[in-house]
Amino acid sequence: MKIIAAPDSFKGSLSAVEAAAAIARGVRRALPQADVIEVPVADGGEGTLSCLLAATGGQRVEAEVTGPMGKPVHATYGLLGRAEYESQDESRKQDSGEDAHRNPDTGENYGGSLVAYGEGDLGENANRSLGAVGNHNGSLASCGEDDLGEDAQARLGEGWGVDDEQPVAAEMTGHVANRSGIAVVEMAEASGLMLVPLHDRNPLLASTYGTGQLLRHALDAGCRQFVLALGGSATNDGGAGMLQALGMKLLGHEGKPIAEGIGGGSLIDIAAIDDSEFDSRIAESRFIIATDVGSPFVGPNGASQVFGPQKGADPAMVQQLEEGMTAWADLIAGKTGVSLHELPGAGAAGGLGGAFLAFFPAAVRRGIDVIMDYTGLRRQLDGAALVLVGEGRMDGQTAAGKAPMGVALEAKRLGIPAIALAGSVGSGIEPLYDAGIVSAHSIVNGPMSLEEAMSRTAELLEQAAEQVVRTFAANRPSSSSLPTQTN
Repeated sequence: MKIIAAPDSFKGSLSAVEAAAAIARGVRRALPQADVIEVPVADGGEGTLSCLLAATGGQRVEAEVTGPMGKPVHATYGLLGRAEYESQDESRKQDSGEDAHRNPDTGENYGGSLVAYGEGDLGENANRSLGAVGNHNGSLASCGEDDLGEDAQARLGEGWGVDDEQPVAAEMTGHVANRSGIAVVEMAEASGLMLVPLHDRNPLLASTYGTGQLLRHALDAGCRQFVLALGGSATNDGGAGMLQALGMKLLGHEGKPIAEGIGGGSLIDIAAIDDSEFDSRIAESRFIIATDVGSPFVGPNGASQVFGPQKGADPAMVQQLEEGMTAWADLIAGKTGVSLHELPGAGAAGGLGGAFLAFFPAAVRRGIDVIMDYTGLRRQLDGAALVLVGEGRMDGQTAAGKAPMGVALEAKRLGIPAIALAGSVGSGIEPLYDAGIVSAHSIVNGPMSLEEAMSRTAELLEQAAEQVVRTFAANRPSSSSLPTQTN
């Protein structure tokens, strides 16, 4: 029996890689002869880098950058290994008879941006595509997912001979060996909330400058194709800090450049955008933005009002951030012709998504779809009897399009049932049943404190996986193969 272990991370306890390993151990206790495939997943936020590197045999590149509060931090980005890019288009064509991502609106756009949402994600229209194929620099920027994949496939067989286990120090004077040609930049590595102690969190000051530095390192290394994982941010600067790190000059009302490392509280001080020294290599590159956030740049559902409080903003700070983001969006629209105000996905990572869409040849895609493309999950699902998904807490947010739901939908399309395992199961999960999750189970098996549950997550997850698989297998013709005891 083939069983797929495809969990997201259990935040604060296990990475997705560790969670997949624990589930696999439990499955093998129930069915020692089972073919268990571990495919850790993420939704575009924290953990995306680790999942993609684990799936492709990639490597990390270390760099010292400026953290969200202005202090140096050690961050990494990834170079994908021998990935077999697997677009969802062909599989969806079999069902729909048409390509779900090949009908973008076109028009002139500064960054050549394409917003391509997969079915059921990030917007009212399940297959919404907004985009363009021209950019400010006059070059063609067609950033569909197949464009990225085809180039990756062309380079997969070159055999760079990289040591996959050891990070590469970021002395970027030459090209780093990259077998796929694709770099993965997870913004939380440089600008994440996890880098800021609770008492220091302040989105008025926090900047994405370090994320821009990571991108510059990768560009210096010769990378021209990127997966950008947006999530877990400490910032609400609309991507202004990131742009500064890549040469964009933001001018104040007196015409002088604003100090680098701008935070959300200073957006209102920007009077003009000078792109004369903006890194020209951006226009030569392609960027896929992986996120599960469909929020617009501003407004009641925008970056400041929805996510600002999670980053330390009180009501007065939220109002200040909103005013700054609105003024910043107005400036961007005047400079580029791109209106970010209500654009879905532009509010991801405190508006960083909007900066990418306005100034980069970039495409927004649901994070779980990017993961499935580059991990080969769809191919792995072929012939599977069961899929086990999971995350730390399963509730209404999961049903809104998180990674477990994305995996379950793909499994359902192939007629494969999915069972969910979570640290806790909350309310609002009913839509998950329609998505193909037949049942959801808390792994906590008795009275215990949160601290104990989190410290024992691997053990509890392994036990829960064993029990649900034993139950599942008992209802199949091969149930006689179940072991009568476990070690």
